[in-house]
Amino acid sequence: MFRSRFLKFVIDDIRNGWDLKEGKDRGLSEDIMVQFFAPAYVGIVEWWFTNGMPYPPHVMKEQVGIMLESNLS
Repeated sequence: MFRSRFLKFVIDDIRNGWDLKEGKDRGLSEDIMVQFFAPAYVGIVEWWFTNGMPYPPHVMKEQVGIMLESNLS
């Protein structure tokens, strides 16, 4: 239940708060981008929690940010 609610939250956040313009400019569908990034984001957060948070939050933020940035630009 938590996972599905968190996924919905992330989908809404991506749709309303992320800059998807570059992807759209390259002909990518917003729906496909959202469905690609949202489960990946939820999955990495889920992995982080279930594995006892093996990396500090700042490392997760930095590394996930790098991966997102490299895939969004």
